[in-house]
Amino acid sequence: MRYLLVISAFILTISTDASGRNYKKHSWGFGYGLGSVINGNSRDDGGTLGLGSVFYEYHLNKNYGIHAKYNTGKSGANDRPDGEFDSSGYQLSFKAKTNITENFGAYGRIGANFYDSEVASGGGIDSSRGIGYVGALGLEVRTDNGFRFGLEAEYYAAGDIDVIGGNLFIGFSF
Repeated sequence: MRYLLVISAFILTISTDASGRNYKKHSWGFGYGLGSVINGNSRDDGGTLGLGSVFYEYHLNKNYGIHAKYNTGKSGANDRPDGEFDSSGYQLSFKAKTNITENFGAYGRIGANFYDSEVASGGGIDSSRGIGYVGALGLEVRTDNGFRFGLEAEYYAAGDIDVIGGNLFIGFSF
């Protein structure tokens, strides 16, 4: 999944957009999805994770923007072999997008993930805080009245744990 970062960087370099029709300066929204936790040291599958997020975007122009996101993820005690996983944090990333049609586009994001995670098992709680990285690729549909709907694949690092997820989101641009 680290190729996601390479693909995101590629989209950042080729982003062009001939249409400015749906260009608005601000966007906000929320998303929900499912992910998988990968333990960084062992690369074992860490089980299923429920993901939730709220985001804000400031569009520098019709192709580029700054994306700020609050993420939370949680697995049940039975979803992971080594116990329950709980994570939250903020992401700050650079976003580049390109239109495929007038109201449909693709984008890539790359940036920093400020995380706070815990793994709770029978032996206690292992906490971790720090800064990791995030990469994402997505597709979105924009309506003429400002609504946005989309699907995003995201990979982010939180210490020794990596999270790979897919999110559905809805947003509004103004």
